[in-house]
Amino acid sequence: MPIITDGIYELLDAENEKIYAYLRTSEKESFVVLCNFTDEPISYHVDDKVKAEKSKLVISNYEDALEEFSNSIVLKPYGAYVYLI
Repeated sequence: MPIITDGIYELLDAENEKIYAYLRTSEKESFVVLCNFTDEPISYHVDDKVKAEKSKLVISNYEDALEEFSNSIVLKPYGAYVYLI
């Protein structure tokens, strides 16, 4: 997947020390990556400029992660989520 190495990287929440959230975009597709760096669940709202008519969970370290991206999401402790949008 060329988007991983060649896509444009955009940090979504530079001020948040608990969450690492970024968007990686190419001409055809985008990934949104969300990581919770705490030992507690966090309710998180992804910037509204990140929109997904269709989405698919690509990988997560939780088997019961949401299969589709949502701008409002609960990130489990030390959870990592990558969505193709």
